[in-house]
Amino acid sequence: DNQRFRSAYVRQSMMVALLTFPLMAGMGILAEPLIRAVLGAKWVGAIPIFQILAPVGLVQSVVTLVGQIYTAKARTDLMFRWGVASSVVLVLAFVGGVRYGAVGVAFAYALVYLLIVSYPTLRIPFRLIGLKVQDFVMALMPQSITTAAMTAACFVWLYLLKKLRISDPWGVLVSTSLLGAIVYAGILIVIRPPVIDVFEEIISGSKRPFIIRIIGVIRRFSLRPVR
Repeated sequence: DNQRFRSAYVRQSMMVALLTFPLMAGMGILAEPLIRAVLGAKWVGAIPIFQILAPVGLVQSVVTLVGQIYTAKARTDLMFRWGVASSVVLVLAFVGGVRYGAVGVAFAYALVYLLIVSYPTLRIPFRLIGLKVQDFVMALMPQSITTAAMTAACFVWLYLLKKLRISDPWGVLVSTSLLGAIVYAGILIVIRPPVIDVFEEIISGSKRPFIIRIIGVIRRFSLRPVR
């Protein structure tokens, strides 16, 4: 039943994006204080690599779910063929970037994956269930826009911290993380995109008081009426 399959797959991807989009964006934004605080100064060389690969991780968090489609449709042969082809393309990217060191390899990989590999990685399996890539992207658009707004708010906060000469890695990491979480959750609660309906549907069966309070807060501050 392709219609039910499409609906379930998109809803699942929306929920994954709800968590992974802000997480990966946040890790990219906070690469420097995160690495300095957790790993120490000797790992600062990994900061640009971390920043370059964060957008790739964001996209891959939903792209890698397509394996379920191949399996359900008994077309793992198609998944294997595309896997081989995409691997060849990515290895060529590694070869092109290796002359510029680890950062060059990371940049070449990110560029090729995001601009060349990611679209057919979605398009090929989506054809098996009649799902258009543009419809899938639109379903994730609220999470994408909210993540962008969160990112902007965090950049402004980091700029203010720099002006105030606050550079303690843990202080920057914790304060920016809290701000990002508040902005992201606040925007989603207020505008109430469809993913919040999915989220409520999933947790609505819980009898835990904490979960019930979460649902109450979401409904109280949402501008869009509850369905």
